[in-house]
Amino acid sequence: MWQRTLLAVALIASSAIAQTPTDDPPNVIEARERVQRGQALFDRGDFDAALTKFDSAYEMIGDHPRRYLVLYNVALCHERRFRYDVALTFYRRYLEEGGQGAENAEQVRGIVRTLESLVGVLHVRVQPASVHAEVWIDDRQIGTAPGDVSMPAGLHSLELRAPGYSPERRSVQLPAGGEREIEIAMRGTEGFQGLPPEAFWITAGSGAAVLATACVFGIISLVASGQLQSRLADPVERWSVTQGDIDNVGVFSITADVLFISGAVIAAAAGVLALLTDWNGRTSAERSNLPWRIAF
Repeated sequence: MWQRTLLAVALIASSAIAQTPTDDPPNVIEARERVQRGQALFDRGDFDAALTKFDSAYEMIGDHPRRYLVLYNVALCHERRFRYDVALTFYRRYLEEGGQGAENAEQVRGIVRTLESLVGVLHVRVQPASVHAEVWIDDRQIGTAPGDVSMPAGLHSLELRAPGYSPERRSVQLPAGGEREIEIAMRGTEGFQGLPPEAFWITAGSGAAVLATACVFGIISLVASGQLQSRLADPVERWSVTQGDIDNVGVFSITADVLFISGAVIAAAAGVLALLTDWNGRTSAERSNLPWRIAF
C-alpha cells in the first residue's frame, strides 16, 4: 500500500499532466491546478473531494496525450473508497487509453489482477420477467436487472428499484472472485391503478335503464295530462274529474322529473368512470402492478 501511495503522488504531482511549461494552453494549466488541488485533498484522506477534482481535470485537459494518467488517480480514489468494481473500470481505461506506451502499465495490470480477485459477479433475475429494475448496492447504482453486475466481495445491502413497484431489499454475501445468483419478486405499488371496465358498463347500463323508465313515466304523464285537460274542457265530463285524478297526473309528472334527474346524474358518473377505467384489458392482478394513472 505504501508503494501504491507513492505512485499516486508521483502521478498526481508531476507526470499526470506532463511538465509545467509556460506556453501550455489555458485548459492544460487549469487541469494541472485541479490535479494539484486533488493531490492535497487525497493526501488529507478526503477521497470524495479529490475524486471531484480529478474528474474535472480529466474533462478539462481535452485531448492532451497524457490525459490517460489522470485515470490512475481517479481509479485510486475509488479503490480507497472500497469501490473495487468502479476502480477496475478506470484502471482498465488507463491501460486502454494509454496503449502500449502507457506508463507503469505492468504495475497497473498487477493491480487489475489483484482487484479482480476481490470482486464477484451477481446474476440478478427479476419476477415478473418483464420488469426492468435498477440495481443499487450500498446506496449506489451499479447496474440494471435482469442481468449481471460486478461488485466487491463481502456482505452488501442490495436494492432493486423499478417504476410502479415497491423497492425490494436483500442482504447479499458475495464470495471474492466468485459468482452468485439471486431472484427477486417485485411487488406492485399500492394505490389506484385504474378501474375495471365492468364498473363503467354497470353504471352506464343503470343510467340508461333509469332514463328509459323516466321516458315511460314522462309519456304516461303527458297522456294522462292530455286526457285530464280534455275532460276538464268537456261541459259534462268536467264534473266527473276528481282531486285524485289531478293528483295522479302530478305523481306521474314528478316521478318522470325525478327519474330524468337521477338518470342524468348516473350518466355523469359513468362519464367520470370512463376516464378512470383501464381499457387495456388487464386483469386485476396485472393492474395492481401498474403505477397510479388515469386511462383515457
